[in-house]
Parts: sequence; C-alpha cells; structure tokens
Amino acid sequence: MTTLPSSSFPIKTNQTARIINNVHTEVLVTGFNDRIFVILTQYGKLHTTLDSPSPTTFLSAASSSTTTLLPSTTTKFLLGYYSLKYQIYASLISSLIAQDNPRETRNVIVGLALLKMPNKNKESSTNTERSKVNNASDK
Repeated sequence: MTTLPSSSFPIKTNQTARIINNVHTEVLVTGFNDRIFVILTQYGKLHTTLDSPSPTTFLSAASSSTTTLLPSTTTKFLLGYYSLKYQIYASLISSLIAQDNPRETRNVIVGLALLKMPNKNKESSTNTERSKVNNASDK
C-alpha cells in the first residue's frame, strides 16, 4: 500500500461563481504539487486550455524587488483553439497568482470558456452563442 506525504493531500481547491454582465461565471482553482489549475468558464465546460509559466521564474535577482509583474509571453496552447485574447488572459492570471505569492514557481494551467462580450444592440447574443457551442460540442 502506497501512502502520500501528508503535505500533498488533500489537494487545495477554491471555487466561486459570480454574475458578470448578466452571465453566470464560475472560477475553480486547484493547487497541485507541481502546477496550479485554474478554470474560468461561462459555459460550464472548457474550450481552451493553456500552460502559462509563473512570471517569477523569469525574474532575475536584480529585478526581484519589482512589485509589478508583466504577463508572460511564453504561454502554450495545450487544447482547444488559438486565441490571442485567451493567451493574454492566461498570462494575466499567472501574473496575478505570482503577485499574490512572489515565491510561487509552479506553472499555471488555465482552462477558459468565455462568451464574447454581447453587442448592446443584440440582447440575446449570449444565449445564441451558448447554443452554438453546446450544439458543436454534441457532434
């Protein structure tokens, strides 16, 4: 029988949900020994998954006193479709985690599924977009 070290279990998880621009948005953050997994979804599932290195791994000793961390440009797409906007979001999420804990060196895996910002002239665009995604994933 194999036992896990007490420091690696249980897995630390935080979850919350908010209404943003009249859209239910869920966030789940799970910390593993080697990675942090962040899910940000407005569909209840994932579209794109990215690997974003912790910005603190790129800081030199000379710049370690800097309080503002810039987003990483080395974000890699693991699953889903390429989106520059999602790449920026993943880099910013990684930077926010590093700002919260400057000693954090784990990579951040970010799963995203966000609706496009609704056009003010089209109030039902979020429902239409949601149904398109649900129909595409059923095929």
